[in-house]
Amino acid sequence: MDINQMKYIICIAENNFNITKAADKLYVSQPALSKTIKTLEENLGIDIFKRKKGRLVDFSDIGKILYQNALEIIDLENKIQKSILEYKKKSKSYISIGILSVFMPIVYKQINSILNKYFQDEDLMIDIVEYNYWDLIKKFEDGQIDIIITISTF
Repeated sequence: MDINQMKYIICIAENNFNITKAADKLYVSQPALSKTIKTLEENLGIDIFKRKKGRLVDFSDIGKILYQNALEIIDLENKIQKSILEYKKKSKSYISIGILSVFMPIVYKQINSILNKYFQDEDLMIDIVEYNYWDLIKKFEDGQIDIIITISTF
């Protein structure tokens, strides 16, 4: 099980086991999220969720254990990320720009060339990081990302 799969399980729980709402928060399609969960359950050989008429309704007994462990691991990952960020902020002037993973391949080169053109200061460190929407918002709220770049249909 990888860290993203743990985040998916947590997000599903935080959205009352509604796959559609969780998929929206994670910026993935509902079929992709459903398939990821089903594949994970098949690979682990367990049912993480209880289902009623094909819909997720709760965690199985082992699913509850996985969920609690995932919460602890994600919390630890966040602590590690914060420690790294604090270290970077102490050593130089630091700016973190977050971009949705789906847009990174499209905008990375343009953003990087703009930053190199206008920010030649050796004491300035700029990180361009990619996350899914859910992680971007959480890291922005926690102060781990200074700027978010996203694209809207509005």
